[in-house]
Amino acid sequence: MNKHLQRVITEMVADLIRQKNNLKDFPDEVMAAEYSIGTALDIAEAMELDRRQIHRDALEEVRG
Repeated sequence: MNKHLQRVITEMVADLIRQKNNLKDFPDEVMAAEYSIGTALDIAEAMELDRRQIHRDALEEVRG
């Protein structure tokens, strides 16, 4: 179950990072995306998942 949740949150964070990258000309939207990324990582941490690993995996997924 934890691996599934970790994967779901990783995909969500990766999608948010992509959105943030696409919105770089709109500071308010970038700030909202960053807030959402932080919230997703906070939720992961509260579920006792590895917050740093999720963020690293999401960044790797975005980079391809």
